[in-house]
Amino acid sequence: MENIPVANARANIKYIVFSLFLIVTWYFYSKPSKVIIKEIKQIVHCETPGPPPFATWNPSKNQSRTAIAILFDGAILDLAPSIGVLDQYLSDNLESDIIIFLTMYPVGPHLHAVTLKTKRQITYYNIDAIYTTFPKGFDPYREEPTWSKRGKWNYHHMCRFWFKLIFDIPLINKYEFVMRLDSDSKLVGVWFNVFDFMRNQSAVNFANIEQADTEGILPGLMKLKTFTYEYINKTGIVPKNPVRLARAFDIPFHIRLHNTNFDISKTEFFKSKPVTHWINAVDETYGIFRYRWGDHVLKYLTTAIFATPSEVLLRTDYNLPYCHPC
Repeated sequence: MENIPVANARANIKYIVFSLFLIVTWYFYSKPSKVIIKEIKQIVHCETPGPPPFATWNPSKNQSRTAIAILFDGAILDLAPSIGVLDQYLSDNLESDIIIFLTMYPVGPHLHAVTLKTKRQITYYNIDAIYTTFPKGFDPYREEPTWSKRGKWNYHHMCRFWFKLIFDIPLINKYEFVMRLDSDSKLVGVWFNVFDFMRNQSAVNFANIEQADTEGILPGLMKLKTFTYEYINKTGIVPKNPVRLARAFDIPFHIRLHNTNFDISKTEFFKSKPVTHWINAVDETYGIFRYRWGDHVLKYLTTAIFATPSEVLLRTDYNLPYCHPC
């Protein structure tokens, strides 16, 4: 039988080892992310917390004209698989930057782990100041949505961000094309340089698969049809793709859309005066919040009104391997 002093000594040793483990763990995870991030050799800028962008790594040798944008509000480490395959599968010579829009400040070690997955310039951009805003005059306390997901207005804020707010962010102005990827989307095979292809085709949008929203699930959806034709008549706009516009409403109580969990936008087109006027007019109806007019439906209509048929490309026409959700 083991004597008491020996047992106590062993217990003390275990206690000391465990205490040291806790101290080391606390030190590692409580270090300011600024210190951890400096372990990455090529650091351009990092101040956490602070005004956006608060962290940019892996600087490009030349200023990029294209970017891959991801909106994320979860554990940043979950992005590692999707980020990791971009260098392998997107054949753009690593020229496109990555922008991760965040509504919080993740811990430094997680940023570090995700950043090491890519050789591309990657910027973490906090959008707290704009993401949860509402159109002027809209009272989120008195209003009630006809549809909700993950909270009263959460999904609606996401729709408004991708349809309108992203084009108000100064960082976006430097890019000719911006690819949107949802956090649960991923390239699963080799893609040709879609940005060069859009440039050569004079395209303004590279769209995803066609689907449709329905009034049965989204009460108030068909008010968008009324608004769209009233807007066209009021402004005197001649739609550049009347076939697509008619197709948008050809199923009773449905509106067609291009799914936007993948999507590429030409910044100049979506920031042009005619398109900006339309975007602002949609925003002022409060339809995004009252009836969950989705950014995918709104973008489908935007390209039907303002883009010619040849200016919109479809991923499904080129067999680009992709999954969502992944």
